[in-house]
Amino acid sequence: SFAGFNTRAAHRRAGVVFAHSEIAGQRLIAAFALSPERIRVIPHGDLSVTLGPPVSKADARRALGLDDGKLALCFGAVEPYKGQEEIVAWWKNARPGVTLAMVGNPISAAYRADIEGMVAGAPGIVARFGWLPEEQLKLWLCAADAAVFNYRRIFTSGAANLARSWGLPIVLPARLDTVVLDEPSPFVHRFQSFETDFGESLRRALEVAPDFSAAAPWRAARSWDTVARLTAEGYRMACSG
Repeated sequence: SFAGFNTRAAHRRAGVVFAHSEIAGQRLIAAFALSPERIRVIPHGDLSVTLGPPVSKADARRALGLDDGKLALCFGAVEPYKGQEEIVAWWKNARPGVTLAMVGNPISAAYRADIEGMVAGAPGIVARFGWLPEEQLKLWLCAADAAVFNYRRIFTSGAANLARSWGLPIVLPARLDTVVLDEPSPFVHRFQSFETDFGESLRRALEVAPDFSAAAPWRAARSWDTVARLTAEGYRMACSG
């Protein structure tokens, strides 16, 4: 396609190509026949900085009108590529005794209707669809015991990086190997499929207590000062080449 041609041409002509992980860089090298020395790895920046410090789980749940019990959070824009239908289907079938909270803005009214139809009346699923302001996002992150992701395909996930910055245990597919979350880590649990080990990965994640302070080294390594410094170095390298 014309768009594909432009993407290939841009990568091949660039003096420097930025990637968020070593594995992502390897994918770019393979996809566009790039020289490895042109790849600069810069971590995804810490998205928690605008949210302020966390509040207690009890206060967050009170503000959101949530009950006690384990809560798994699926947050962000609600779109087909995120695979939320499979998460809902598993929850409805398995009934794990854990509440699934689906929070975010659907991509369209039609898709919202589809997802709402799936979750209507389903036990253990809470759907709060609509625009998610930062103060509400912070409350959901504080209220949750784990974050669940099921992107069908993705290169980098801002939502997964934010959950990691927040110290939330994360459950996500093993296939998403370009989404690097400082592993192995007790806060990151990969699964192969919903048919085999998703439930076990969820169980193990929920055994780990969310811990904002434990994520301090992760946040420090992804500070915006660090991102800016590495980006500037990359531009200087491109200009000198």
